[in-house]
Amino acid sequence: MKLTELTISNYRSFGEDPEVISLDSFTAFIGHNSAGKSTILNALNCMFGNVRIKKDDFHESPESTGINEEASLYFEAKFEFYNTEDGSDNYSIPNFFESFTVENEGESPFILIRFDANWKPGNTPDGLIETTLSYVIFKDTERELKPMSIHDKSKIDVIYIPAFRNPYEQLKNASGTILWRLLNQINWKEADKVTITDKIDELDTTISTQAGINLLEKTISKQWKAYHNSNRFSNATLKFGSTNLEQILKKLEVEFSPAPHHKSYKVNELGDGLQSLFYLSLIDPFLKIEQQGIEDVEKESDVDKRIQNSNHPAIT
Repeated sequence: MKLTELTISNYRSFGEDPEVISLDSFTAFIGHNSAGKSTILNALNCMFGNVRIKKDDFHESPESTGINEEASLYFEAKFEFYNTEDGSDNYSIPNFFESFTVENEGESPFILIRFDANWKPGNTPDGLIETTLSYVIFKDTERELKPMSIHDKSKIDVIYIPAFRNPYEQLKNASGTILWRLLNQINWKEADKVTITDKIDELDTTISTQAGINLLEKTISKQWKAYHNSNRFSNATLKFGSTNLEQILKKLEVEFSPAPHHKSYKVNELGDGLQSLFYLSLIDPFLKIEQQGIEDVEKESDVDKRIQNSNHPAIT
């Protein structure tokens, strides 16, 4: 499948009249500042990413004095099959099969997804915003909307690299970051989890036996109980690791060497140019590992023997 058209109406610099944008395998937007280049990409992020619509996103005409009454906007994304006659790979998307539609008799089927946002005044200055994501189905000459499930939405992945790149933020294991998505694809075996937990327990025990650490822990615990007299949360102990694998992975960092002063550099210590290059280098591993995971599932039927164990997006 490939995205071939995006329609935008009443969003930021795009007025109420729908603007249809045709997309090719490689599409570049060229224009002056505030022409709407980033707005096009943000529209896709609102549909399939984690970006939320705000009151300021609704278009205002130059003569407008502000949005005080109800306002609405919408996007429509059209996905088509690859043309098998030109030698391209033929990707079928069974996840969306039930939502294929045909506008005119004899034409190839496609998927049309519509995003609607409606704003109305509320108890706060930002008002109330309701959004819906739906499939557009053509029946005779009528268009019908069928709600798109969260499961289906998760099968479409948007990778957006803004002009401002902060790889340091992407290396924090927070929901939605590239690193978080990569780590989530790893097939952690139960035996490995137990081994990691045991090793971390050993580290905590070894450090806690040091006289100075032991004194510090007892002092903190004593003072804590002086202020907190409930049985709940009554014990305060120092932990230098974590028995929770997710918490351990949050401490994962990338270091660069060799570097000046005979030490390793972290991402935030690199120059701006190198930070931007490293941000871009995170995207490539993400796509390569995603493809490797798809091939892994096809070749290895035993889940425990797979390197990865995740549901990859149908469209990236």
